[in-house]
Amino acid sequence: PLGHPDFSSMMKEENLRLPKISVYFHHPNATESFISGRALPPGHMSVTDMLDDFLPPNHPSNLDEMLENPSEYDLPLGHPDLAKMMREKDLPTTGIELFFPHPDVTESIQARRALPVGHPNVAELLEECLPRDHPLNLDEMLNKPSQFPLPFGHPDLNRLMKIEHIPPLIFSAHPNIDANLRAIGGFDFPESHPSVVDLLEDFLPPGHPLDLDNMLRD
Repeated sequence: PLGHPDFSSMMKEENLRLPKISVYFHHPNATESFISGRALPPGHMSVTDMLDDFLPPNHPSNLDEMLENPSEYDLPLGHPDLAKMMREKDLPTTGIELFFPHPDVTESIQARRALPVGHPNVAELLEECLPRDHPLNLDEMLNKPSQFPLPFGHPDLNRLMKIEHIPPLIFSAHPNIDANLRAIGGFDFPESHPSVVDLLEDFLPPGHPLDLDNMLRD
């Protein structure tokens, strides 16, 4: 009726105590994932355990079941933004410097392309920047990408690498090196040619063979 008291004035709002859960990489937006019906990925930490101390008295306690079956549950009107309960840490960088155009790693895994033979040990390169619960069998996973697809929300692996371009060391009239190396029968590497090892030594990645001059001659 006209003049009825404002319902809002009958309520006393309390500031909601939201948790701040640290995630170790670019975590998917939790609210968007839930609304769109994307379930928690297998192996996800128990959300119930993480949020148990922050739930209001009348909140359902079966959080994991709800997040594993989002199509069966709706976020009630006015529910706090789940994404605001997470604090994202910057993705650590490994300081891996590559002195050549390295293939796009994420794209290679999605295309099911395995690591090339002789590739440096990836587990050793990334050991210090892996989250606590990350699998350690990186080389097996990268050698069998069809069996180990990247999980939803995994960070872009290319962000772990810093690619340095080799500065130009040859004149424009120099023969095309790649074309000559691929030519049937090879090509004649002149004896008077400067040592390629000396020219490229500072730019070779760890584990690269050092007998470049003999490799080019043979």
